[in-house]
Amino acid sequence: MSEAAQLSLRDPKKPRWLTWGGGIALALVALVVVWFLLPKPVPNTIRLATGAEGGGYDAFGRRLAEELAKDGFKVELVRTRGSVDNVEKLREHAVDLALVQGGTVPEAQDGLSSLCAVFFEPLWLFRKATLEVGQLADLRGHRVAIGREGSGSRLLMTSLLEESGVTLDQLDAEPLGADEGAKALRAGDIEALSFVVSPDAGYLQGLLASGDDIVLHDWTRSESYARRRPYLHALTITPGLLDMRQSFPPETVHVVAPAASLVMHPDTHRGLVMPVIEACNRLLRRGTLLAESGTFPNHRMVDAPIDEDAARYFEEGPSFLYRVFPYPIARVLDRLKLLIIPLLTLLLPLFRVAPPFYRWRMRARIYRWYGILRETDDVLRSPHQSADVQHEIERLDALEREITEVTIPLSYTDELYHLHMHIDYVRGKLRQHLAEGGSKA
Repeated sequence: MSEAAQLSLRDPKKPRWLTWGGGIALALVALVVVWFLLPKPVPNTIRLATGAEGGGYDAFGRRLAEELAKDGFKVELVRTRGSVDNVEKLREHAVDLALVQGGTVPEAQDGLSSLCAVFFEPLWLFRKATLEVGQLADLRGHRVAIGREGSGSRLLMTSLLEESGVTLDQLDAEPLGADEGAKALRAGDIEALSFVVSPDAGYLQGLLASGDDIVLHDWTRSESYARRRPYLHALTITPGLLDMRQSFPPETVHVVAPAASLVMHPDTHRGLVMPVIEACNRLLRRGTLLAESGTFPNHRMVDAPIDEDAARYFEEGPSFLYRVFPYPIARVLDRLKLLIIPLLTLLLPLFRVAPPFYRWRMRARIYRWYGILRETDDVLRSPHQSADVQHEIERLDALEREITEVTIPLSYTDELYHLHMHIDYVRGKLRQHLAEGGSKA
């Protein structure tokens, strides 16, 4: 390799890649760091507290799990004794979400918040036809099953009984769940049974088919109960609504009903709010027996304070990404958008600094070639010339060949042509010196 080749620099196309490639690599490294510093990604597993197997909460939980599975979530159903038990599991953070009956969340919520109300669950009171019950006070002294300990059914019925002047010690109260209570009522072991459940529960249908021996209580004061307790709603069960083939109920019946809602622990990931409500929307958009389309899910009939993200969802709907893309893709894009600000913070200065830096790099290379040219010119000007003039001519020839092979942007062509002219000028002076007999200076 010639000395000129050793002294000259690399192809000027490389500084462009060096400049931009280095900046982009730095930006990518920074983005990776920022990615890991972002809040934790949305978990794929959700722990949901429901209720007793075969109950309304269990049925809804299974349907919700199937719906969320379409979005890539795995729902672990935690069966419990009921709403009161569910609230305790939420407080202990043994679950992420829980189905909770209206009126069961205490005033000290411990940070619990509601996502949405999902369905009505009436308070049903079945009794033997031989037991005359006009008002709840008429149950005094009778054998009545009002629900298991830890259930929302027991809590609600106890509260309504006390409001009617009846305490539990005035009843022969049995701590039976709805399924066990239904068997006991049909067997004649108890005289009345109350429980809270949605109309699609299996044991409710079994009671409806029990015949004339068991009748459904008509809550004639349902409107009054609803006015006195905001979490209760007065519903009307029209003839045949529960069982059209058997025309049950045969006449219009009034019931009181709290609304079941999904309640969240404060440490549950915020990213679960939107997909869970969206899944409820898909499940409930056609309505139910007790609620027309559009009633559920909603943020008005909740017990615990509504979550801020849930309230924003009900006011504004899903964001643009979730309207356009399937949830798994939208979830990734939603996380990536958090990188836009740090990305712009890194790239904007890069775009501003890179062009001047690139120009400086290009000119620095040309100036180094000029440095070689100046060294040769200094040889001719030195009073103690000792260089081989022919060697200097060959050095300039090699430099010019290398420069000729270089491809540079058009904006630097004029500087390159000036360099060619100056090489030719100095080389001419060397040849003139050689022609005058100064092959050795």
